[in-house]
Amino acid sequence: DTCLIKKADMIAFMKANTSYELKETLRETEAEVHVYFGEKETGEIRRSAEVIKKALPAAVLHPLPGYRHGDFSINHADAYAEEVRNLLSVIAHERPPREKASGGDMTPIFESDNIIFTAPSELLADDYLTMVNDNEHVNRFIGSKLKSYTREQEIAWVRQKLEEKALVFSMLEKRSGAFIGNMELMDPKDGEGELGIAITAAMQDRGFGTEAIRAFCSYCRETLGIRRIVLRTRPYNPRAIHVYEKCGFLEYDRTEEHICMERTL
Repeated sequence: DTCLIKKADMIAFMKANTSYELKETLRETEAEVHVYFGEKETGEIRRSAEVIKKALPAAVLHPLPGYRHGDFSINHADAYAEEVRNLLSVIAHERPPREKASGGDMTPIFESDNIIFTAPSELLADDYLTMVNDNEHVNRFIGSKLKSYTREQEIAWVRQKLEEKALVFSMLEKRSGAFIGNMELMDPKDGEGELGIAITAAMQDRGFGTEAIRAFCSYCRETLGIRRIVLRTRPYNPRAIHVYEKCGFLEYDRTEEHICMERTL
């Protein structure tokens, strides 16, 4: 379609785009404003995001590492759609209020500055499904085989974990109620346990992993009496390894498939 645009019209579009200025009335908005931009976009785009932030101090900027112009919505459509759903669900009440959910009590168990940790819930089944079926950003790091899961399987997983009274926690962003991911303390015994964590693609690279792990370790030490936590991660997941190291985990063993890390609490 771009090829069909007349030269004069294209020049007019470019002039309008490059000369646009924010209206003063924008400062009066009561809307919740989120600005997404790729870190590989042109300087003009990044500066435009900063101008919006200056005009609206409450706006939230979301720099997307490695993304170019249009990447988020075009080349990462699933993550983009999930982010939109998370933002709209609070306003449009697309789901029932989470604190009143059945199939898992959504009452906060513990929290950190930006995260609420709750028991798993059937109400979050769609969020779980989006996360575990994302082979590019999630599943290849946490599963031994890449496979697709169904909503029914996720609901069965929730019910099983609740029945077992497993130490599984779903994470929600305090500000928006958006689903962040899940954490679990597996095989707790004699003051030790294994950490498992998965963060949905739309909430990655925003600092939630570091904050969640630190809060989780504090909860394990102060409430559960855990003194040592171990974990396994993939050698080809350097970002996760960096986060674990920031949170005090040290490597103590490795295999072809895993790096084994530990932290004494």
